Amino acid sequence: MSQSVYFYVELNSPVDINFELLQEGNPGIGGTQYATLCLALELSRKNTLDVGLIAPFNLQVPEGIVFSHQDSLVDAVRFVESIKAVLVFRPTISLDPRFESLIRSTDTELIAWTHVTPSQDTLRKLARSKAVKKVVALGKRQLMGWIDNPIADKTIVIKNGQYIPNNGFKGNNAFRYVTYLGSMVPQKGFHLLAKVWPEIHQQNPSLRLKVIGSGALYDANAKLGKHGIAASEYEEEFMESLGESSSFVDFLGKISAEDKTLTIANSYLGIVNPSGNTENCPAAALDFQALAIPVISARKYGLIDTVLHGKTGILFDNYKEMPEIISFLMENTETRNALSKNCLDFIKSDFDFEKISAEWENLLLNLGVEASKNRISFSEAQSKTEKIAYLNSKFGSRYIGQFYWPTVLETLTLLKKIIKKCLIMLR
Repeated sequence: MSQSVYFYVELNSPVDINFELLQEGNPGIGGTQYATLCLALELSRKNTLDVGLIAPFNLQVPEGIVFSHQDSLVDAVRFVESIKAVLVFRPTISLDPRFESLIRSTDTELIAWTHVTPSQDTLRKLARSKAVKKVVALGKRQLMGWIDNPIADKTIVIKNGQYIPNNGFKGNNAFRYVTYLGSMVPQKGFHLLAKVWPEIHQQNPSLRLKVIGSGALYDANAKLGKHGIAASEYEEEFMESLGESSSFVDFLGKISAEDKTLTIANSYLGIVNPSGNTENCPAAALDFQALAIPVISARKYGLIDTVLHGKTGILFDNYKEMPEIISFLMENTETRNALSKNCLDFIKSDFDFEKISAEWENLLLNLGVEASKNRISFSEAQSKTEKIAYLNSKFGSRYIGQFYWPTVLETLTLLKKIIKKCLIMLR
């Protein structure tokens, strides 16, 4: 008998998805939703699993995938409980009280797929839940962020898969433009690029910037500013920073997967979230590299796992380094080409969907097997915080009487609060 597994897809509005075209690229939905649909499609092709999708809006799914309409995650849990299936869901930073209560009592086997990193407190709640059998981290940086939290005992690292476009697109760098790819919301850092774009343009007068993304990517009903790019306040912020150099910026908004692929393939460089915030396995970085386009972004979080610094792109410590990096690569085509040549091999090696789906299949068929957190080593820590957290994870008991042993991030958060209160008192 095959293992039955359902994926809960968070859709905030009705969408028309052609599953046959998913391999050509994201059709204009959120990265989490796209990754979920792609994985479900790949797993449905394996005879060891019966795969289903659950969403609050109807989806026309292909043969081999079952669909169930459920209004909420709570309803989804109750549904899979009734049919004795496994449910894969994305936990939020903090848990809805109804869902939190449910995972303390349900017999359903749950897998938390952490596209967004939950708070340390939420992670502890997931660790205490007998229903949550495993937590899937999207990369080693994410696991290092909670290596000293009890949830590490349930954690396994599986990266997101990435399709290699087979459209036959080939880059033509004569167009001389760089491309930013990402949702037009503050978390994705476009405003930082806007601050330095006038300087980049001044140093490279013939260079243009193409911007793929919209403030309505995650919410089709989002209200946008007068330019139709992002929320009004955020739009005003980055347009003011761009100033006169905005005439050398092309805002493309949400475009078809084919147009996105063509635009990326003809880019000289790709720019992904200059802040690095919220990134665990950024799809934008994979999209560029799958078309042999080097990536420029921040040396933070999941970008360290998805871009090989000095091999498939350049990661900076401060966004103000972008003008220097871009000018250097514009002047040194051989260096840019060397980065480009490494991109495809990296994607095939680490993000090939056949490999990723096999890892998920193994997880789903072996939920009782101990997680792989011990396979990460101290030498893989990328910062002082990660190194201290790794050492902190080696303490025997994580509880002292009724109190738990704090994680490094919890300690740092508490110290910041204390310092802030002290400064207020001193004023």
